[in-house]
Amino acid sequence: MNLVGKIFTVLIFVMSIVFMACAVMVYKTQRNWKLAVDNPNPSTDYPLGLSQQLAQKEEELKKEQDRRSSLEATLKREQNAAIQARAKLENAVKEARDELRTVQQQLQAREQELRAALAEAKNSHDELERRRAEVSDLRDQITKAREDRDKYFADVVKKTDEVNQLANENARLKAENLEISRQYARAQEVLRKFGLKPEPELYENEPPALDSLVIAVLPGDLVEIKLGSDDGLREGHQLTVSRIQGGVPTLVGFIEVVKTTPDTSVCKVVPGSLRSAIQRGDRVDTKQNRPQPKR
Repeated sequence: MNLVGKIFTVLIFVMSIVFMACAVMVYKTQRNWKLAVDNPNPSTDYPLGLSQQLAQKEEELKKEQDRRSSLEATLKREQNAAIQARAKLENAVKEARDELRTVQQQLQAREQELRAALAEAKNSHDELERRRAEVSDLRDQITKAREDRDKYFADVVKKTDEVNQLANENARLKAENLEISRQYARAQEVLRKFGLKPEPELYENEPPALDSLVIAVLPGDLVEIKLGSDDGLREGHQLTVSRIQGGVPTLVGFIEVVKTTPDTSVCKVVPGSLRSAIQRGDRVDTKQNRPQPKR
């Protein structure tokens, strides 16, 4: 085979490849027009057919036409209702204008009546002011007369009250003087009976008449009793300690107050006065410390 034969062989091979590629391309671009027109079951290669799409569009068009007809009917009803409402409004406006015209006429009549009433009221006001001035003068005179009367009456009442108060005070002082005289006589009788002197400073160190119990026995010959400064106890007051044995009070000893609180006091035992040891619950009183009457 010569060179020309080889060239034609190569050309034939190249052209066969080109024709094969063109055949593949033609096969690839080939379309099934039947499925493109009538395909109720769409797929990835062949979508819904054109006839089915046309049917869908016609159905959508029918729905839109029905909707348009419904909207047109609704619009017509609304237009009729608007026309009727407008007619009603026009009638109402006409009636309102007629009523306004009537009210204006009535208002003009009332204004005329008001002007006449104002003129009459002005005359009445002038007359009233004149009468008011006369009444004011009379009222001032009456007020001054009342003030003078009230002043004189208040002076009389004040003087009467003062006289009554002085009389009551005099009667009260007489009654108090009589009661004080009686109390003084009784006090003098008591003092004479018990041989006491009428001088309070002589008895400042004497405790008041009290009685209570020993609530604790403390170390160092100290005891705590249920009496305090609120009961009248002071430091230095002496008290008697006794104990009930067989229903009879027995003397235990004497104690002296060394410290007080509002409710309790701490006392020490008077040296040489104990007949027995002091116990909790023993009776404490001040009666035996009072001044004894003279025999």
